Amino acid sequence: MENNFPRIDFIYNSKTDADYAVGFLSEPESEDSINFLKRFLPDELHSILGSQTTSEQKEKLVRNYTADYYAKNEEHLKNKFELTKSDWGSVERKYFDLVKKLFNYHPWPEGKYKGIGSIFHMYPRFIQKKIFFFPLNHKIERYANKVIAHEMLHFMFFDYVEKKYGLHEKSVIPGKEINYLWKVSEAFNSVIEGWQPYSELFNSKPRPYPEVVEIYTRMNEQWGKDQDIVSLFGIFLET
Repeated sequence: MENNFPRIDFIYNSKTDADYAVGFLSEPESEDSINFLKRFLPDELHSILGSQTTSEQKEKLVRNYTADYYAKNEEHLKNKFELTKSDWGSVERKYFDLVKKLFNYHPWPEGKYKGIGSIFHMYPRFIQKKIFFFPLNHKIERYANKVIAHEMLHFMFFDYVEKKYGLHEKSVIPGKEINYLWKVSEAFNSVIEGWQPYSELFNSKPRPYPEVVEIYTRMNEQWGKDQDIVSLFGIFLET
């Protein structure tokens, strides 16, 4: 932790990228998981979904695809990786200052933050490990910055609600659906991504997941009235 905000260790590693892709493939297949994987995997790998391909074959195909893609596009991917580090360096202080004020000077959770570049199309995070993924090859310029900022905001959100409400990432709030806290976290991020000072920094627009639109709409209306997380979270998290 430097200057009261985290330094992100950016990682370029094709094997780590493949490991994480294989991890998603290990989930039991269902209509929802297949739809998710179609968004996550490149078109060239969609044929392995919902097929008779064994787990071992799927893993081999994904690992071979990843190694081949990195080998064929090494110069481009490494250039994008270095550009991402430079782009993030140009906004990180303004971002961390903004988040610090947003969370009423709540300190960033301790830990070593790692951002891992990925050629795949979804960018998960692991709250306890302080690990997240960001795009190496997205067609939108500086899109990686938006992903990094989004995931870092989740780290702060979950630390804040743990300290203030005793809620962990997988906590179930009585009377709420099992994934309610996840919905609140994603709705909150979308609200902040549409908030003028944040939006100006990243040229961002709110794009809430379909599952969280209802919460997002109510939360955004409240944020328009009172831009204060204490009152906001009091409405959506207190039971």
